[in-house]
Amino acid sequence: MESTESTPKKLEDNPKDALEAYLRYMWKGYYKWYEKAVKQNQQLWLVLQLVSIISAIATAVLAGLSGEKWFRDYESLRIAMIVIPLIGTFASSIAANTKVASLWALREQGRQAVQALVDSGRQRFAAASSAADYVEIHQFLVKAIEKVEASQAEGCFPLLPEIPGSPAQNQLPLPSKTVGS
Repeated sequence: MESTESTPKKLEDNPKDALEAYLRYMWKGYYKWYEKAVKQNQQLWLVLQLVSIISAIATAVLAGLSGEKWFRDYESLRIAMIVIPLIGTFASSIAANTKVASLWALREQGRQAVQALVDSGRQRFAAASSAADYVEIHQFLVKAIEKVEASQAEGCFPLLPEIPGSPAQNQLPLPSKTVGS
């Protein structure tokens, strides 16, 4: 059976190979995902802003150039004067309600954090000289990636709109664990 890119050929059986595989995973998995998310959010923000601005300008130009005769004789002009501002309002509303600019910034912070961890991991990998060094670096990177992911999740959820009556608002607090209970 042929191996594919997503199917590992073997499971690493020593700390050096395991760390090297994890560094590659950090790059191909985490970094590339953040890079793509940053680009998508940036593009969405730019498109929404352009649609909002162009629709406002188009409406003003159309209104300025049209006279009473145009409004009376051309129904499509009246419809355009209604539809174009609605499109701009819709684009602005999407930008505001999805908080796409904030999400773009959040994902860029994640991308930068993963980039720094990969760079640091590669430097430390090159300087390591024992199995214990590789294990320590690997454990550090796993914990650091967990912190980045937790920070991203924590930063993302406040960006979501609050919906009255949603399960998150109605959730009961979890009981705290106490020793001897």
